[in-house]
Amino acid sequence: MASMNNDGPLRPSSGLRLSRRQFVFAASAVVLTGCGGRSMAAGETSVHVVRDGETLSMVAARYGLDVGQLIHLNRLDSRTLRSGQRLHLPAGARELAQEVASEQPDPAIGRVGESGLVRRHEWNAMDPGSNWDLMNGVRYVTLHHTDEYPGMRGLSDKEVVHNICRYHRQLGWADIGYHYLVGRDGMVYEGRRVDRQGAHSGGTNNRHNLGVSLIGNFERELPNQRQLAATQRLLDAQLRRYHLSRAVVRGHREWAPTICPGDALFAWMQRYRSA
Repeated sequence: MASMNNDGPLRPSSGLRLSRRQFVFAASAVVLTGCGGRSMAAGETSVHVVRDGETLSMVAARYGLDVGQLIHLNRLDSRTLRSGQRLHLPAGARELAQEVASEQPDPAIGRVGESGLVRRHEWNAMDPGSNWDLMNGVRYVTLHHTDEYPGMRGLSDKEVVHNICRYHRQLGWADIGYHYLVGRDGMVYEGRRVDRQGAHSGGTNNRHNLGVSLIGNFERELPNQRQLAATQRLLDAQLRRYHLSRAVVRGHREWAPTICPGDALFAWMQRYRSA
């Protein structure tokens, strides 16, 4: 089950305090017209012109900045950007050499093994919002189960995934909180893009943390053979992709006070982790 996270609508910035450096920069960014109508000389400020499809997180990553810096310096009340919009940057900001995370779908999704994959459009995923942060690499994989969501009994796996996504969006989150969900029929459901930080383990615990949720209640019983085998294939594939050991696999309860992912599944995860 997901917990409190860092997705969500922006809060008004009126209660935020600028540092001295940020205040000086914000003041210097105002275009001054004095005698003769002279404007600020070129080069005194750094400006980024938003490209088509670019998000606030992508711009921040391009210059090695925090999203919060851009919000404060530009007095933004929304993370939604428009093509051609001009964003002021801190003095001396330079574009980093490394590439910003690709907007292409994760190529590893198609290599989860024999379990099969259900793409987002196949389970009628809602369009994601723009209030997300880049993952910037994976260091952990966290297991969850879905039974703590009310009203899911008797629904098909596709309906469960869609309803969880709708619920997460109603909370103001950017997208479904998990990166993958594993169905009772052994199918793997594509969730949030893996280059985007999830919303499943609480606040900063979501950083570099791939979220995998199994559909069902695993407090007393393990998933069925197909679901468990699909889960292991998915974990194996993702650990290979990110060059990680099994030691980085976690249960939700190791990040937050919760019974998730259930005693039975957590015990299986511990055996998997130590194998």
